[in-house]
Amino acid sequence: MEEIEEKFYQLVKEQHKRTGGANGLSTYLVDEKLGISHSEMREAIENLLKKNKIAKLKHLNGTSYTLPK
Repeated sequence: MEEIEEKFYQLVKEQHKRTGGANGLSTYLVDEKLGISHSEMREAIENLLKKNKIAKLKHLNGTSYTLPK
């Protein structure tokens, strides 16, 4: 599970760097990109949120994840 968490965390960091922190990473098709099931991805996200490594953004069009401020 830690390997999946690290891969997702790296994707969040890349998105944060690419957008300058303005936009978060949407989970749309991320599970396919990582080659994991949707439930494994949700579990990894929940673990990262509990560890305060990522933050959840709720916006008008859905939910995305970014680095905490």
